Amino acid sequence: MTPRHSTWSLFVAAFAPLLAANDGCQHYHLVLRPEGNALVRTLTVESGPTGTTRWDWIVAGRLKAGASWQRWTMAPAYVAGRLQYGDGAGGNLRGCSAFAARSLARKIVLLDRGTCPVSIKVSNVAAAGGLAAIVANDQPQGPRERPPDFAYGGGAPSVAAYSVTRADGRALKAVLGKVATIDPAIATGGPVDAELVQKLRGLYPEARREAPEGPASSWTFSGTFSSEMPDDVGGAGRFLVLRTSLGSVSAWVERFRGDPDQATAVRRSLAAAGPICEKLGGWLEWQLGDHPGAGQLKEFVSSRVRNDLENLLLVGWASEGALDRPTATMDSSVRFARALLYLSERGDLEPSDVPRLALAVRHLQEDERAPELMDFAQRAIARALGLRPGEPLPESLDCLGDLTRARASLRAYLMAQGGGTADPETAHLPEQALAEWSRDVQSLILRVPLDIFKRGDLLSVRLLLPARPTATNGTWSERGKALEWRDVPLGEAGFPTLLYAWWTEPDTRFQRTHLGTVAVRGEALGTYALWRVSLDASRGEEWEAFLGGLSPGPDLASRISSFRFADEGPAGGDQAKSLADAARGLILEALSAQAPWTKQPPP
Repeated sequence: MTPRHSTWSLFVAAFAPLLAANDGCQHYHLVLRPEGNALVRTLTVESGPTGTTRWDWIVAGRLKAGASWQRWTMAPAYVAGRLQYGDGAGGNLRGCSAFAARSLARKIVLLDRGTCPVSIKVSNVAAAGGLAAIVANDQPQGPRERPPDFAYGGGAPSVAAYSVTRADGRALKAVLGKVATIDPAIATGGPVDAELVQKLRGLYPEARREAPEGPASSWTFSGTFSSEMPDDVGGAGRFLVLRTSLGSVSAWVERFRGDPDQATAVRRSLAAAGPICEKLGGWLEWQLGDHPGAGQLKEFVSSRVRNDLENLLLVGWASEGALDRPTATMDSSVRFARALLYLSERGDLEPSDVPRLALAVRHLQEDERAPELMDFAQRAIARALGLRPGEPLPESLDCLGDLTRARASLRAYLMAQGGGTADPETAHLPEQALAEWSRDVQSLILRVPLDIFKRGDLLSVRLLLPARPTATNGTWSERGKALEWRDVPLGEAGFPTLLYAWWTEPDTRFQRTHLGTVAVRGEALGTYALWRVSLDASRGEEWEAFLGGLSPGPDLASRISSFRFADEGPAGGDQAKSLADAARGLILEALSAQAPWTKQPPP
């Protein structure tokens, strides 16, 4: 019987540090306003309240103190309770000792930094029923400097915890006993990335920094662009206006992020899986030495893990491609659901594994040893070796107990493969090989559906229009007279996010003067404009002279029906068809919808 293997657990855990990229995000708010043959573009960028850019606010009376959420604790949620310092009686001010049972119920507890790990302090607050823990720094900081982020150091921190600067800690101690609130709805981001600001200032003629609150800030950039849109958010866009005497048609389409060459991207991703898994399998076989299961484990990684990775890449690719994502509603959830179902069908992952895996990834940046993720890897390898539950791994795989030792083992393997030595002059070679391999793995992981664990940049767009567009993947707001795309997720790899709209504006004065009504509009006007701009200069002048000579009346339809270009000759015989047929048909059909009496069959 084939053992159940946890491919996903093995791969994620084995390459845990590569999943620990900075998950801070930028929020892009783009407003577009047509002006003549150009778009006035206003882009506001702010850091979103995620990851290392999240900035929460503790409000007590008139005091508003900025706080840094500790990501290894519970997710921020609204809490309100009396602010208490230590045990409330001058003791346990650092929180390193257990508090009396239920003594902190309905309290938000302020503690001082020092003596024991912050996670132990938070665990003690949680055990005594506290709502949240606040840890004040004991070192001086600048007025806009972010409070420290602490590493997870053990315990069961089952409430949210926040750090504050020493100055804000002293300010909070002055309002003890007041009701304090922490509301994630008012969380803000940190400073906008400096390199991004520099890039955008080079693309837009106008830039201004909005007034900051604490360390948070945003930038607004504006400019007018006629046809090609700037590569600001990342991507490419075009704006086109076709003008005719009956009216104009405008079209905007823009790609945000992603790879436009999907064929090459998919081939590259699938090709990367093989060498990576071969290297991983070779390393584990080398580490096992003469263990009888060494070959079996290498084969498992080289074939089964590789096959599952390739399928996961295709799952993510197919999910993205099926969405044509104008909104964020299904982006990560659909891909994650597909991946979960696939792995469950393969026997690689149980739904009950998901919360533990998510928690392990959350703790990843707080403990470089990644013990929880490495536990996933160990259990996966044990199943691959056919070990019974609870049976220990071979001693030669002790290096998988934590990520630091695993990386040291991998360096040694690369050294052995390259025939290197411990000579200082050549000691950098395995580091280079490890770095190159890590980049390959990271490139691959970026294409695997891991969005459930992280949040990327978000884009919101408003396109101001006088009336509802003819076609779009956005949402029309009649009250705001604008097309809207809200909180669209932006990825660095995978399918591009494509937003588009096209709209028409009939020339009401010209149409009423020469047709008696505004008949040609919407899709008909768009089709007409494409036909009109396809005419050469000579025929264009002839057609415009004809339209300019029309006037409302009972013979209007017959005059339109009988028009032919001068070089086409009279109607009849082999000359029955005319280049004007398409335009005549559009205009006559539009007129008949407005005034049925104008409908006449063409000659």
